[in-house]
Parts: sequence; structure tokens; C-alpha cells
Amino acid sequence: MNPATAMMTRPCTVRHVTWDEPDAFGDRQRTVETVETVCELQQSRSTENRDGALVVVSEWNLYLPPGVPLAAEDEVDVDGHTFAIEGLPWAVRDPLSGEGSHIEARARVVS
Repeated sequence: MNPATAMMTRPCTVRHVTWDEPDAFGDRQRTVETVETVCELQQSRSTENRDGALVVVSEWNLYLPPGVPLAAEDEVDVDGHTFAIEGLPWAVRDPLSGEGSHIEARARVVS
């Protein structure tokens, strides 16, 4: 186990979205794969917008073990909150061994 994954102790559930190839009518079916794993989650920023109503935007850095499926459309449940993945996750590699070290992603609280 590498040092990055050794620090991942929070249970989390990844809901990974994939889409089937279009059928004869151009329709695609959405499939959601659920993966139970561990992660680390650290808050990077929290802001409040006050245009007549209080809106809090909370941004986080999410770290997952290598090989966990994760994409921009996915959601992750941690500690009773749901986080939407923003942008493309990064599969970090160890520069010496070339092996996967961990996955980093930006996430936003949605519930």
C-alpha cells in the first residue's frame, strides 16, 4: 500500500455513470455502477452568495485509491453528504515505478 492510499480511511460510495451505444433510434441508456471504497476528502473552499437568498457553495478535494472508476458525471456519498464530481479526475502515477498512486478529483456538495 502506498502512503497516499494509507491515509484514505473514510468509507464512501461512488456512483459511476456510463452510457450504452445509441440504438437504432439514437437513444442511449444510462447505467449507474455503485462502488463501495474508502477515500479522503478535504475542503478547499466555501463561499456564500447573498443575492436575496443565502447560497453556500462548498468545494472539496477528493482522493480515491487507484483503479476506482470515476468520471465527471459521477457522484460520491461521504459522511451523509453527496458530492458531484467537477471536471476530469486525475489518475496520479508514481514517477519512479509508473504504478497508479491514487485518483484526485474536485467535488462540490450537492446534498
